[in-house]
Amino acid sequence: MGDITNMASYKLYYKIGIIGALINIIIGLLTIVLHDITSYISFFGVVSAGTAVLDNIVFSVIAILGTEFSRRKKDVGFTAMAVISLAGIIAFPGIFIIGYIIILVAVFLGVIERKSK
Repeated sequence: MGDITNMASYKLYYKIGIIGALINIIIGLLTIVLHDITSYISFFGVVSAGTAVLDNIVFSVIAILGTEFSRRKKDVGFTAMAVISLAGIIAFPGIFIIGYIIILVAVFLGVIERKSK
């Protein structure tokens, strides 16, 4: 219960980064369930659900770790978040890029906030 009340004290970029990574994990799990439908959502052709989902979940975990690092070591955290979101946008087809765009927005917010201080 303490974690929920402390979430209000976290920065906006942290919240948005976590939300983007969780969206990707949810999309990955839905892709497993709705395997036939995902071939219609894909922009770049049919991708096997197993490899796309596994890679997407690994990328999302790395994004969560980067978001956590951004609280302590901002350079390492923002770099990890930016690299993984750009790699996710390039590597994954269609609907998977939604969460990575959200993570990239979190990086921009964090950098702008950091430079304003």
